[in-house]
Amino acid sequence: MNSELMALVTTSVMIGFLGSTHCIAMCGGIASALNLQSSRGPSCGSLSPQPRVHVMTNQTLYAIGRIASYCLAGCLVGALGQTLLQTAGTWALPFARALTGIMMIFIGLYLTQWWPLLVHLERLGASGWRRISTRLSPMLPADRWYKALAVGALWGWLPCGLVYST
Repeated sequence: MNSELMALVTTSVMIGFLGSTHCIAMCGGIASALNLQSSRGPSCGSLSPQPRVHVMTNQTLYAIGRIASYCLAGCLVGALGQTLLQTAGTWALPFARALTGIMMIFIGLYLTQWWPLLVHLERLGASGWRRISTRLSPMLPADRWYKALAVGALWGWLPCGLVYST
């Protein structure tokens, strides 16, 4: 494995490992709320027990939808970056690498809560989320497999400085 690929893999694993507590706090609550909503019985809003397979299936579908959204966003940003680099020429490559390094520092400062600069990225994404979230209501409760998948795909666009910066 060449050194650039190894650095990319190492950086990705470290972001995932160090960001996991942030993700558990943010997405864990959302996942729990979605499961509670999909397990409500038709009468009186009381909770009815759900088979574990139903809960695990929904969680898996939410994750697949979210990951698909992240992949789509990554492809779009990657295509934009590639287009910019091809347009600008090879002289822009050192600047792109420097920008990547700066973003890594910002991610570290964000995760340690020493300097929450990336919160501003989340605020930029909030306007887009308001438009996307209106499509979420018809999918709730996620009582069918395709609804759970769609909820996960929409959930992937929830403003998150960690996701946006990565």
